[in-house]
Amino acid sequence: AATIVSAYANGLDEGTESFFGRINYNYANKYIASFSGRGDASSRFGSNNQWGFFPSASVAWRLGEEDFLKLPDQLNELKIRTSFGLTGNDDITPFLYKELFGITTYDGKSGYYPTGIPNPDLKWETTAQFNVGIDLGMYQNRVTLTLDYYNKQTKDLLLARPLPGSSGYSSITENIGKVENKGLELNLTTVNIDKALNWTTTINLSANRNKVKKLYNGEPIDDIGRGSNRVMEGEPIGVFYNYKWLGIDPSTGDVVYADPNKNGVVDSEDRLVVGDPHPDLIGGITNVLSYKGFDL
Repeated sequence: AATIVSAYANGLDEGTESFFGRINYNYANKYIASFSGRGDASSRFGSNNQWGFFPSASVAWRLGEEDFLKLPDQLNELKIRTSFGLTGNDDITPFLYKELFGITTYDGKSGYYPTGIPNPDLKWETTAQFNVGIDLGMYQNRVTLTLDYYNKQTKDLLLARPLPGSSGYSSITENIGKVENKGLELNLTTVNIDKALNWTTTINLSANRNKVKKLYNGEPIDDIGRGSNRVMEGEPIGVFYNYKWLGIDPSTGDVVYADPNKNGVVDSEDRLVVGDPHPDLIGGITNVLSYKGFDL
């Protein structure tokens, strides 16, 4: 037991460098604008693609402050706003752009072997998002309502593309594919009681629609998650891709599956999209009660 038969050590040095700036402008508390830009460099990419530039801009118009627009007494705040911006993602294992080697032994002799296929062209994954919304305040902001529409387009996805086993490797990380996320978000807050006892209710509701718009040569990525999920063009990420269950044959007790291509044999070509892991709606209700320093 005192004989050392194996040893392991690991070291990692990585970093991010960023420059950013922002300009805010407010005229008469009616017209509000913000502009920002940032440049990020990540050691997870090669020297030719380390830097990414991500600008953004937003503007808002408080219509309730305009003299020509006479709001009802019950409505004390009315604001419309819009924004557009880019963000970057570098969430991958470090040094995938380099040719890395591991150490192994065979027949009592040690040696080196390549642990993966290098990709010096790796670069930032980028998401462009457009947003437009409206804010309402009623009864001296005892009731506030926020409604937003957003559209997010992500390109140059950092994904592990499957490789044939004959290559000696199972996958290579590349910038492949495009994904879309768009939807609506609603937030309603009411101050029900505002005295020694304070009671506030917040209701939120959102609906997001996700779709894979492009993959490498249109090739789907199979058997992810729990084994029957797939990433494929034209469908949400991670759809359930399997055989369609039709029931039980009462005469044999066997499971009966659909044969969509009508060739008389149920095989892998008969698999299809049988479910979507993404919910149609997400919502919640929060109540906050407070009384003399105590809250629930």
